[in-house]
Amino acid sequence: MDESISSSAQAAKLNAKLNRAHHARRGLRYALRIFAGVVVLWKIAAAFGDYSPVWATVSLVMTSELEMRLSLFASSRRFAHMAIGCGVALLTLWAVRPNLWEYAAAVTAAALISFFVMEIGGNWRAAGAATAIVAGSRYDTFTRSAGMQEGVVRSAEVLGGCVVALVVAWAANEMWSIFEAADARSTK
Repeated sequence: MDESISSSAQAAKLNAKLNRAHHARRGLRYALRIFAGVVVLWKIAAAFGDYSPVWATVSLVMTSELEMRLSLFASSRRFAHMAIGCGVALLTLWAVRPNLWEYAAAVTAAALISFFVMEIGGNWRAAGAATAIVAGSRYDTFTRSAGMQEGVVRSAEVLGGCVVALVVAWAANEMWSIFEAADARSTK
């Protein structure tokens, strides 16, 4: 009886250790994808003359997932929500020179539109966040044309961050699949 308890306890400890190692490996992979994504994103943005794509980085982090399949699914949903938010913000910037009330109404409208588009599902709050990022940069100090210009740049940042997150997730998944296949062959 003592032997079965001892081997059961050892198996439980080994299983816990393997779970921690798997969790650590997933966390490191996620961190490496974020790091690579930020570097790629900032290099692309710099090539277009944007030397501080902070909102693109926020978007990249928001749309990154641990697993590729989840990343593809979640990124497409978040991209749709962010696109709704950017669209509402650009429409607002085009139609009016927003003051605090119009800005608040635009953020609320984006969240509601995204909430009621059931086919998208997922994190509908991203639409309001995108509207806040795009329309809220200097809502009370710019002209309509300057606001549209800033809005287009911020929309490109937000949506570009989503795209880079997805591409980096796909590339990392391909790379790790190759390494795991090689590792499986070498342990046979």
